[in-house]
Amino acid sequence: MLRPDPFIFAGGKKPDFVIRIPGKTEQNLVVIEVKTIKAIYKIKELRKDFNKLTMFTSQASYYWAIILIYSGNVLDAKSKLFFLKRMK
Repeated sequence: MLRPDPFIFAGGKKPDFVIRIPGKTEQNLVVIEVKTIKAIYKIKELRKDFNKLTMFTSQASYYWAIILIYSGNVLDAKSKLFFLKRMK
């Protein structure tokens, strides 16, 4: 049975994907959050994910953090990302 790694679950936060070498805290590579394009309308949720990824890079020594936002429709994605850009 696999035990939860304390660095993956640091602060009760768990990213969608983790790329690292188990047992080697100095070689934490990437944490990844994956969202659909509809998530851009959920600003609080996105901020929570950004804060989670920031915690992993600053406190758990991960080199990179990625938020992957995907859509099956390119035109839909362009219009929604334009909406997000205007909200800055």
